[in-house]
Amino acid sequence: MAQGRVEGAAQSAFQASSQKLFTQVLNSTPRITGTLARSGRLTDKSTGELLRSVISFGDDSVNPINHKKTAEYAPIVHEVYNEKHPGSYKWLERTVNAYGNESYITDLASAIRSALG
Repeated sequence: MAQGRVEGAAQSAFQASSQKLFTQVLNSTPRITGTLARSGRLTDKSTGELLRSVISFGDDSVNPINHKKTAEYAPIVHEVYNEKHPGSYKWLERTVNAYGNESYITDLASAIRSALG
């Protein structure tokens, strides 16, 4: 059935596009020890009618330099501008915006076309 193939292709394409975006976000994540980047997660929050992925950072892993859990400092690294590390400010937001809705939709459409080939 065509509808089932389209839905399956859309789900696969969405997961592939989400993974591509997550990889780009990880590549832009500030790294001094790598602990923050390792705390990054891509979680599938899709329901029957909505395809949704969530990218998050911060967990119970402890940074060996400041001895804080990444859950404590991930929001600070993202939200507070640091003159010593200007590239760390809003790294997640900037990467998502750079990938953009148009790129995401183009990747999805291309993958669906390919799956339905």
